[in-house]
Parts: sequence; C-alpha cells; structure tokens
Amino acid sequence: MKIDFSQKLYNLNGDPIKDGGKDMMLKDACATALLSERIPTQREGAPSADEKTKRLRLAIKIDCSKDSILELDAKDVAYIQDLLNVFNPLVCGQAKLLLDGKTMDDLKKELCEGGQ
Repeated sequence: MKIDFSQKLYNLNGDPIKDGGKDMMLKDACATALLSERIPTQREGAPSADEKTKRLRLAIKIDCSKDSILELDAKDVAYIQDLLNVFNPLVCGQAKLLLDGKTMDDLKKELCEGGQ
C-alpha cells in the first residue's frame, strides 16, 4: 500500500490538531505509536527486544521516506493501526482511516449524509 504520511490530522471543526505547536501529521502519530511501550492488544507483557527493534525500524522508515510517501505491506499497516490505540479516539480513528486510504470527510459523509 502506498501511504502519504504528510497528511494532517484535524479536529471535528476542521482545524489541524496541534502537537507541540505544529500541525500533527500521520507521520507523527504513527512514529509516536511505534515508539511507545504499548503492546498489541492481543498480547500481554512488555514488547520483546526484537519487537522494539522492528518498531524502531518502521518509525525510521516512515520518518525518512522521500516526500513522506511510503510503500508498506498490509501486515505492517495493520501492525501500526493496532499500536495507534495509545491515542484518543480522534487521533487514533483518523490515523487508522488515513492508513486505509480514507479521510475524516469520507467518514462525516458516511455518517452525516448516510444517516448512520
């Protein structure tokens, strides 16, 4: 999957979410999730050294991707999506949408116009 990690995250009013005074991007959310101590939901205990190394490698790959566009396999995308749970619903949900190729506007149209 080709993903643009430079996409900004927005609040419900359409304003960019701020992180440390700058607009939060998908790249920031994914790197933070990967570098957290959180473990995937299906397991208990601390991440292993191998898992931590995998996370670091993915975070660096995302951080240094040319033009913030990166090709990731579906397994890595799903792994990152699981780790995004370290964030509140707005950041977690929106980042997961962006990794799936959707946007907040898509979700709003579906829920507000679709009557769901």
